[in-house]
Amino acid sequence: MTEADSIQKIAELFAAGDVVALDALGSALFQAGLFDSAAEAAFRLMEISPDPDKAEMNAGLALKEAGRIPEARKTFEHLVARNPDFIDGWIEYGSASCLMGRFDEALEKLLRVRDRLPVHDHHRDMIDQIVSVIWIRKGDFKKGMRELQKGRRLRSWGSYSVDWGKPQLSASSDIAGKTILLCGEGGAGDQIVDARFGQVIQSLGGRTVLAAAPELVSLFSLTPGISRVVEEKNILSEHIPFDYWLAASDSVIFFGLEPSGIPNTPYIFPKREYIEKWRGIIRSPAKLKIGIKWKGDASHEKTHFRAIPFSFFESLSAIPGVELYSLQKGSGEEELQAGSPVINLSPMLETWDDTAAAIYHLDLVISSCSGVPHLSAAIGKKTWIIVPLNSFHVWALPGDTTPWYPSVRLFRQQTFGSWQEPMAAIEAALRAYAKTL
Repeated sequence: MTEADSIQKIAELFAAGDVVALDALGSALFQAGLFDSAAEAAFRLMEISPDPDKAEMNAGLALKEAGRIPEARKTFEHLVARNPDFIDGWIEYGSASCLMGRFDEALEKLLRVRDRLPVHDHHRDMIDQIVSVIWIRKGDFKKGMRELQKGRRLRSWGSYSVDWGKPQLSASSDIAGKTILLCGEGGAGDQIVDARFGQVIQSLGGRTVLAAAPELVSLFSLTPGISRVVEEKNILSEHIPFDYWLAASDSVIFFGLEPSGIPNTPYIFPKREYIEKWRGIIRSPAKLKIGIKWKGDASHEKTHFRAIPFSFFESLSAIPGVELYSLQKGSGEEELQAGSPVINLSPMLETWDDTAAAIYHLDLVISSCSGVPHLSAAIGKKTWIIVPLNSFHVWALPGDTTPWYPSVRLFRQQTFGSWQEPMAAIEAALRAYAKTL
């Protein structure tokens, strides 16, 4: 069904007063990814439904998925004004406010809602997870990291639900001489961030087995502090020996790390055979070799708010003395058209080992928030990252640097929905960098 067909069908069902059919149509449109039409169906349903709160909630969710965040926020605001006890409406209102950078407002209202909830109400964990990045932004690093872990209890991410058959590492556990299963969590970027913590375990006399996504196993094989890397799904079937397990994203809190104590020397090293392979592909000794990536994994729930139009990056090719290489793979790759001055490396980026080796031969990587800039920074490469208002927790501390990676410079979005300011700053910085050669 097209958007035009759906609008006509919505009008017909609304005119007939068919609440059940209109509700079902809205759900089908949402599942089909026709979010604008799903929002229209929900708004019409509000006018005839005996449960307008549910209809308005669905309208707000559809607007959010469509990337129409200001409208979604206004919809949730209207919903909770009519029904202050609609907790899910408050949570979505707070989430939308954070996406727009209205952090103080989100924190004040969400904490007020949280305080009136029963102790074991799962909505408390939902609120804590949403505001975790706000605490980090305000400088309360440990509180933010601690609250971020509530997402695991909600199963929005993480590996706590896996029964490893061995005890979880606890404060009373003696690590010395023991093997710790460090469980990688989340997407590629998250797992790259957390692979560093094997060094902490090693410093305490332990040995680390890292459980990773299949496509990352080879990449982590030379990471300091890691004795062995295995696919998570094979831990039990291959009878991998270990004494305790630890969810990797818990490492900061478990080991009591302050920002200054986070291991941040380079910890991913491209393999020699891949370095030699890519030596013959990336050549421009007289120019700055710049890797670019403008969009992350399409399946990530926040991709809409991190993706940057390719045209912003392509325009950087006009700067004298630079040559651009695309590290984009998958979704977003189609934006790079034939005839572009940007060199497309995608056909040759077969593995993460390839990407690491390509980055090794570059002078700088400029990217939106995704796994690639984490890889670049973990290698120790100069990396410039454009981050949205509601940033990933690693970028949440104030300023244009981060304790997680010394080679990173952050360029922050200033206005929701606009990348003009950070990309203008990128262009100015790149022009200045090119003149140093």
